[in-house]
Amino acid sequence: MSGDYVCVGGIEVESGKSLRLLGSDGFNLSEGHPIRPGAVWDLTYSPASVVHPPHVEDVIVSHGHMVEEVADTKAAILAAWHPWDCDL
Repeated sequence: MSGDYVCVGGIEVESGKSLRLLGSDGFNLSEGHPIRPGAVWDLTYSPASVVHPPHVEDVIVSHGHMVEEVADTKAAILAAWHPWDCDL
């Protein structure tokens, strides 16, 4: 992150896959972008053509719209996924 740009993360609802959302220019989103914590969005995106660890979850967002706001983000995530249930 630098200047007026922010790192925006998300979770793909169908798979539970972590995403880092980048603009169509391949850079972090501007601070004024409408995506906010607790919002569920329907996005169209594609994997970034070049990824640099640790940001291997980068996707390029082409467009989308907000579906709903979640009142309790933590409860919604834990109801759908078990983030600690993994092989290390």
